[in-house]
Amino acid sequence: DAPAPTSPGVADSTPVTEASLRFLKPAPGAALSTDSVSFWARRGQNREVAIYYRPLPGSSDTVRFLRFKVPNDALLKRPDGTSFANGDSIRITIRILDFSKMTTQFLPSGLQFSSSKPAELRLDFRNADQDYNRDGAVNQNDANLIPTFAIWKQEAVGQPWFTKRFA
Repeated sequence: DAPAPTSPGVADSTPVTEASLRFLKPAPGAALSTDSVSFWARRGQNREVAIYYRPLPGSSDTVRFLRFKVPNDALLKRPDGTSFANGDSIRITIRILDFSKMTTQFLPSGLQFSSSKPAELRLDFRNADQDYNRDGAVNQNDANLIPTFAIWKQEAVGQPWFTKRFA
C-alpha cells in the first residue's frame, strides 16, 4: 500500500495504467480458502500468515497461494511515522481484492519494514490458468512468457501501477 524504503540497486519502474497490464487469472475451478486474513505482527517475535487455495476438483491437496513472514526485527515504522519499540505490535490485514486478477491488498497503508530485515511475501501461482497468452492452448508459447512475469504494486485503487526493477 505505501512506498517501501528504496534499497540500493532497486528502483520503481515507470508508472503504467491498469489497462496496459495483463494479470494472471485463476485456473478453472480454483478458489481460495478465504478472502482475507489478519494477524498481529510484534517487534521482537517472528510472525507468519498464509492463504491457501481450496483443493482443485479431484485433488485432496491444498496449495498455498500467499505466505507473508514478518521477522522479529522487520517492523520499522507505523503509518504515522513513529518507530516500533521491542514488544510493540500492529494488526496487519491481507485481503484478496480481485481473485479474477489475483490481486491483494495489505493494510494498514503506510506501514514500513526494515530494509536490512525485511518482511517476506511469497506468492504461488500453481493454481493459475496456465494459458498465459489466452489463445486457448497451453504450450511452449505460454512457457516462453514466464520470464516476463513481474509483481506490480499500486498505492491506492485507481492510481498507476509500478514494479520493482533490480539494478
